[in-house]
Amino acid sequence: GGGTGPSGGSGPAPTPTPSGTSIGPAGGTVTGLGGAATLIVPANALAVTTSITLDAASAVPLDPSAVTGAAERIGPATMRFTAAATLVLRYDPALRPSGSDEAELRIHQTGGVGWQPLAAGQVDTAGHTASGPVTGGGTYGVRWPDPTSPCASRTSQEFGFWLGSWKFTAASFAPGAKDHSKEGAGCLV
Repeated sequence: GGGTGPSGGSGPAPTPTPSGTSIGPAGGTVTGLGGAATLIVPANALAVTTSITLDAASAVPLDPSAVTGAAERIGPATMRFTAAATLVLRYDPALRPSGSDEAELRIHQTGGVGWQPLAAGQVDTAGHTASGPVTGGGTYGVRWPDPTSPCASRTSQEFGFWLGSWKFTAASFAPGAKDHSKEGAGCLV
């Protein structure tokens, strides 16, 4: 029987179109990154026909909570939807942060204040996809949310001896530096 279209009504979903394809007021679905990224644009989310791209994000902040290789850019960056579109990103669970729970992964958007989680995001651990509503162009990635409370247990403090900054030099080697600090409410080194 009939599926659910991007606007939530009954009827078949639109046929996916490749990245860089024009989507207008009727809405549609754009795929990119070899099918690893899908953007479902509902009807009336765009007032004018727009060429939408889904490309790998190349300049994302270094982040110990990010899933490696699961960041993408929706273009044009200045595009805004009048009704939220749905972004679905496929990720490799083997590339998620060490010790993270796959069920806690969510899509985040990066901007002027670092990574921010999308409202109402969700993850499908069987299909290895994360999805959430987006309101426009920008850079998005799958990451493990930072812990919401400090890791104060004795066990979480066991690697404290690694903290600090060092500079070193040695004959016939380039000089180097190391900086180890706590991240994620003190839960990550």
